Amino acid sequence: MQAVADADLAPEKGVWFITRGAQVLEREAQGTLAGATLWGFGKAVAREAAHLQPRMIDLDPTPMATAPDLTDELMYPDPENHIAWRQGSRRAARLVRADDGPERLDLPEESAWVLAPDPAGVFERPCVQSLPARALEPREVRIAVEAAGLNFWDVFRSLGFIEEGNLGREMCGHVVGVGSDVSSVSVGDHVVGLGFGAFAAEMITHEELVAPAPDDIPVTGLATIPSAYVSAALSYELSGLEAGDRVLIHAGAGGVGLAAIQLAQAAG
Repeated sequence: MQAVADADLAPEKGVWFITRGAQVLEREAQGTLAGATLWGFGKAVAREAAHLQPRMIDLDPTPMATAPDLTDELMYPDPENHIAWRQGSRRAARLVRADDGPERLDLPEESAWVLAPDPAGVFERPCVQSLPARALEPREVRIAVEAAGLNFWDVFRSLGFIEEGNLGREMCGHVVGVGSDVSSVSVGDHVVGLGFGAFAAEMITHEELVAPAPDDIPVTGLATIPSAYVSAALSYELSGLEAGDRVLIHAGAGGVGLAAIQLAQAAG
């Protein structure tokens, strides 16, 4: 893949990753780790070099299984790019909207509500919970939420692994109210920040947990920033690093890893 990229090539029929038993289909019990890793690599290529049209084909791992004729696959590819051949049958994996999935939630017209996890820990069954009206504490701010970020905390909370807090930890929006001692933001400011209950029309959080929102990032992007960058910044702050020290950034391709790299670059 590096050679193809270095040569500035774009194969007309795409790049193919062919494995055997890399995918474990329904009622199958075994798979090959190396092949599964190759599929993961193919997915990464699809994100980072989509022009190479990566496609994955997994052959039947059953002993004595007849190998399919891949001529049509390789010469006349269709839009499918996650393909598995089993017992002479071609199967393709794709995301589709389920016809019998959970109904969409009806959200209240008023602002005093928040999205809460299902008490039984059913991930796909969140509920709308009414919020009691309350005045702001001296250092609190009230935010009209434009967009909220979904992260691991929300997944764990939805499954019942964490037993407190409403859904939504990071968001961006406009300040609509401030407590008596707030000095860093004012009503009308566009901010990005953290709190509990960001999946709501409005969220109350502490003044120190919000910051002015950059003008050049869409709101859906702003809502994904706080957790990753705060985590990376705290890691540096608490690590005892000094100027000139080298750091090993774990999972540098992930959200917190990318934030840590950018913070390191900004610091020189």
